Amino acid sequence: MLRKFIKLALLSSLRHNPTDVVNIYDTFSDLMNITTGGKLLNFGYWDKGVSNPFDAQIKLTKLLGELGRFSNAKNILDLGSGYSVPALTWLHSYPTAKIYCINLSLNQIIEGKAISDQNQFLENASSKLESIESIKDRLFHINSTSTFLAHKNGTMDRIVALESAQHFSPFVEFVREAWRILKHDGMFVIAIPVLVNKPPGNLIPLYELRKLGILNITWASQHYKIEFIEAMIKENGFKIDEVVCIGSNVYQPLANYYNTNRINLRKMILNHYPNFLEIVLYRSISKMKTASERGIIDYALFKAVKK
Repeated sequence: MLRKFIKLALLSSLRHNPTDVVNIYDTFSDLMNITTGGKLLNFGYWDKGVSNPFDAQIKLTKLLGELGRFSNAKNILDLGSGYSVPALTWLHSYPTAKIYCINLSLNQIIEGKAISDQNQFLENASSKLESIESIKDRLFHINSTSTFLAHKNGTMDRIVALESAQHFSPFVEFVREAWRILKHDGMFVIAIPVLVNKPPGNLIPLYELRKLGILNITWASQHYKIEFIEAMIKENGFKIDEVVCIGSNVYQPLANYYNTNRINLRKMILNHYPNFLEIVLYRSISKMKTASERGIIDYALFKAVKK
């Protein structure tokens, strides 16, 4: 297990290959399930009244739907859809919407489809939602990359990437595909971890290793500056309507939750994984909190409109 973890982490960190990222998520997704109590794969949004990771994850999912005005959308494309629990949440909140889940991980597509086919969400700890009528006519699962899609031009009202866009490479092709598929005035919504105050040029790798420490390895994706993302969106046919940075409601409360509950979480993790992995997770979360407090990382929500 140790050798496998190191190999996957190094490959994803050095190559930034989407397949490597999928392998990490498929291998360690159970770790997320154990620590959060559900099947969502995001850091969550912690505000008043939120006391656990699952509720924070649902809160972030709903926040993105509100930001993107999903209530006015008929066709929504969810890129990097995970186990489809965000899509199920949006289907429950927006009864006229159809959602197309795009995921490079076939394992997550299969499990997400199984979860939705059960249609008994009150009994399913991964969603805690009531049954959704006509779900088979409203939810579609597609195994595909997010930079080369089979959808026709101008067919989607919304395109959303909930904590997945950092895995899409090249990023510019993801943005161009989103522009191609969206209708005129369609909305493009992204939730993504970002780096701030990041120096240019050859200093980037050393900077990340020095400031992010182990988080540089366990953050299995590209580490984009917020300015880079803004530029890519603006230069490829979008007008940015809103950018909201919510890092203080993401990283720090998540780390505080883990620290407070570490004894119980550690016991659950050690039932499935070796000791070293829990130590890696704990140190990574601690480093993440410090990086957030020092203004090195943030978490950004983008809403853009196709011009």
